[in-house]
Amino acid sequence: MLARIIVLIIALSSGFASAAPKPAEAAELIGQSFQESMTALREHHDALRDNPQLTKELMLEILGPHVDFELLSRLVLAQHWRSATAEERQRFVAAFRNSLIDTYAAALATHMDQVLAVLDSGGLALTVRRLLTGDDPRRVGVRTSLDFGERPVAIDFLLIARGERWLIYDVVIEGISFAASRRSEFAGLLQRQTLAQVIDRLEARDDR
Repeated sequence: MLARIIVLIIALSSGFASAAPKPAEAAELIGQSFQESMTALREHHDALRDNPQLTKELMLEILGPHVDFELLSRLVLAQHWRSATAEERQRFVAAFRNSLIDTYAAALATHMDQVLAVLDSGGLALTVRRLLTGDDPRRVGVRTSLDFGERPVAIDFLLIARGERWLIYDVVIEGISFAASRRSEFAGLLQRQTLAQVIDRLEARDDR
């Protein structure tokens, strides 16, 4: 959980942009974002820890523009995305985004002392290992290692070029894809419920 929280914090600061994003800039984005996010965490930790709702609002404002929630939603729903209506797709993207941010806002508030303890110990460091490129120049991966002072955690950030910037669409922690794990979760739900029912449940959580 702590690794996932740190990954989200890194994503919060991912605002690097250029006229035509180059693969190397994706790696720069991740490294620079880590340093900026750690500084921001120190400055605002009291507010984030004491007010989970404020944490959610800040995450919606900051995280929203820097993650490709539509592509992530497509990966999570897989074949169910293709059979969904335009309205169902729009509703799922919005509800899934809010559900993720709500979950991690609460987790960050709960584990704030633990995150700060690791940060204050000087044992938290992110190292960009290498850039992962393929045939599609619009997609890259950034292989990193997150060190908590014990055993480093291998984390790959997967990004896609959208216009003038790179957006994160998946994170692979120790070989486990976030999108794939959520796809398995929703596949189980969709064996018992319709997509409309699943969306209704996600939206109901947002209203609590």
